[in-house]
Amino acid sequence: MTVYCFRATPLTPIHVGDGTVLAPEDYLIEGNHLIQFNRAAVLRDMKPGIRQDLEKRLDRNDFQAAQDILRKSVQAAHHRCRIQIGAESKADLSKAVGNPLDPVVRQRAVQGFARNPLTAKPYLPGSALKGAIRTAVVNHYTQKHFPSVKQAVSPLLGNAHIRKDAWKALETEALNFEFQQLQQDPFRLLKVADADLPTDATRVDKVWPVKRDGQEDTKGIQMHFERLLSRGDGIDSGFTVEL
Repeated sequence: MTVYCFRATPLTPIHVGDGTVLAPEDYLIEGNHLIQFNRAAVLRDMKPGIRQDLEKRLDRNDFQAAQDILRKSVQAAHHRCRIQIGAESKADLSKAVGNPLDPVVRQRAVQGFARNPLTAKPYLPGSALKGAIRTAVVNHYTQKHFPSVKQAVSPLLGNAHIRKDAWKALETEALNFEFQQLQQDPFRLLKVADADLPTDATRVDKVWPVKRDGQEDTKGIQMHFERLLSRGDGIDSGFTVEL
């Protein structure tokens, strides 16, 4: 087996999530960082008297006071990870921390980046990297054989019932010119390892949906994503990709 190592530099922001969603009771905001903490560990180490006070607040539906008690009990040992946070996200999420009952504010959760469950460090899954490589290769051969590929794919786009299969036809048609009569996936022998990222490689930023006319929908739902810093942020340090 031949192993190749490359140095990759993100050109634009990248978000690869693992399904983790941070609600306001999952984090603190200190300075320009969002700190995710382990709630179970905080409750485990909480002194009996403080725990009783917390339970009384919850019984009275005094969630603001309960969250204050919980956060004041957080110690450095309870920190799971420390993430940089952009100015707009900081301003918005600070409101979420202080308004646990506001249903609009409660929507201001953070979509987390993929993290190692043991070390809590961010990483890019090998499956995501392989998908990006596959897309780049298919795009290259699509451009190279565009007239023929267009002829095969265009009829599918005009039929709503089979439009979902257009991507498969495009990929097969584009690759068939280079890998004659595909019987198996040409990428089946390509293995891509997970890429470890530096602890400070990500940042939480506010995101707005963009309408079809290119205008930002700043009045819609407010979203916050932990994303990979890139050259667009003036960051040139990359990460190692092993194929």
